[in-house]
Amino acid sequence: MLRASVLELSRPEGAVLFDLTAFPAGPSAVIDRISDGQSGIYAWFRSFRFRESPEEFAEDLLSAIRAPKFQSRKGDVAPYYEVELRSKGNISKGKESELVKALKDDKFLAAMKFSLDWSMLFQMPLYVGKSINLKARIGQHLSGGSILRNRLKEAGLDIEQTYLLLVPTPPIAEFSENVSDDETDELDMLSPYEGLFEEVFSRLFNPGFTIRLG
Repeated sequence: MLRASVLELSRPEGAVLFDLTAFPAGPSAVIDRISDGQSGIYAWFRSFRFRESPEEFAEDLLSAIRAPKFQSRKGDVAPYYEVELRSKGNISKGKESELVKALKDDKFLAAMKFSLDWSMLFQMPLYVGKSINLKARIGQHLSGGSILRNRLKEAGLDIEQTYLLLVPTPPIAEFSENVSDDETDELDMLSPYEGLFEEVFSRLFNPGFTIRLG
């Protein structure tokens, strides 16, 4: 989708899409491209960057298909049971064989690579959030020991192999101390309206690695 690290969108005004895999100085350089004090909605998406040869591309693609698509969850079924809900990404042996064979065709391989460049349009978000200080919040998420980084890592996903979409929102003057994210600091207190932004977007788009809402 992106030929460079940053794609500025014409609508909504001020929205920007970052390809974290395309920053020469590393994904943390994305923080320098975010305006100070900007509030907004943000969402993380998978970015598929596979090796070039047909055999290696097929191996990487099958690995991505099998990777968890959401965070595993456990819960009690009273009074005697506990259940766990896990993502299932298996592909049948027949389809796997067909896919590996088809990827040896240069035209099919090129078409698959082209289609995956637009994969963000087919995905549910990995995670959705809202912040009055996007620069500070994204910095938190990209830090070495962040909750989101570790949550994705447990599922075999790398936060540095993602797209990041930022959509600015008008600032709201009055803030409360109610926060709705599990990584918070004094710079990022949410107003009731901003909490509702996050609630609405999460419930509309079912981000796979959001553990709780509100």
